[in-house]
Amino acid sequence: MTHRSNKRGTPILDRLFGKVGRVRVASGTRSKPMVRKLNDMLSAFRDMGRADLLEAIRDHTVSPLYAFSRYRQGRLDEIPAGDVLPALGAAWDAWAKRLDCSPSYRTSLRRTRRALGLSEEHILIDLPARLRAYRETAPPDSSNQARVHALAFLRDTLGKSHRLWMAVRDMKPAKKKPRQPRQIPSVEEVRQLVVQLGPKAGGACWSLAAMGMIPKEYWEDGWEELPDRIRSYGQKRAGRTRDIPRWTRVVQPPLSFTTFRRKLRAASEGKWRPTDFRRAFARWMAEAGVSPMNQRLYMGHGARNMSQWYTDGEVTAQLDADAEKIRAHTAVREPLLLPRPGH
Repeated sequence: MTHRSNKRGTPILDRLFGKVGRVRVASGTRSKPMVRKLNDMLSAFRDMGRADLLEAIRDHTVSPLYAFSRYRQGRLDEIPAGDVLPALGAAWDAWAKRLDCSPSYRTSLRRTRRALGLSEEHILIDLPARLRAYRETAPPDSSNQARVHALAFLRDTLGKSHRLWMAVRDMKPAKKKPRQPRQIPSVEEVRQLVVQLGPKAGGACWSLAAMGMIPKEYWEDGWEELPDRIRSYGQKRAGRTRDIPRWTRVVQPPLSFTTFRRKLRAASEGKWRPTDFRRAFARWMAEAGVSPMNQRLYMGHGARNMSQWYTDGEVTAQLDADAEKIRAHTAVREPLLLPRPGH
């Protein structure tokens, strides 16, 4: 039924739709042909089973003319029904706050929010469009991370069966260029860096290469020198607390990691990173003839198959022999430019 309220305003659309109930809203137009088209649209929504759209019009969250503009173009998924009308930024913040995750992941969620440029005007339905716009200019890694974050947000907010989640899911991850394998510093290259970096940074550089530690293990987790070994208390995963052959002199961190990284970048012109020295230690052990099993144990790598699980064990009797192999391979008798205790 169509009528005008108190003979003022535009004709009223007044219909009953089963469970949706009564839809009584102003049509927004005085054109009789358009009013008929709006009524036909409501009937079409009923026939398509789109109760969500009828409810949005009933609740005055979507005007009939706005819905018709999308209906005429076959773009019904762009009509913001009630479940996608909440403010996007506020919903994202509330979701991130209640999420059980690490501080670093929470920081990456804030970074994605800024990258997508979410403002107070955006509602949930805008998220796929914001993500598409960001993907056009963002690096592949950043783009793919934003996609993963968006999927997690929509999954927890609307569910995997919702059309917005499926729209983001259907966006293929951005293709990344094949990553070129990084070079591994040789013994001579590390020696040269020790000289360039000077006593403190050079000592840290040599110690990283001599023990195969990641920066966090060297600077934060803690380690100690024992008579025949280095004991690392790595916390990254089980197996990172381990013994390493004591084949050369090493030093506790004589400077901060931030300062070391800055000095290393300047001395090597960006060629080497702190983690490259862990890879150098692995290469040196292989070249020195240390057994593959012992290499894994010294690096803190767990067993990858049942054979390794059964053969892994204490290597105390081999620490001295492996230390001598590495020492002979690197031709090291007294490390260069390592700071003496107390300096």
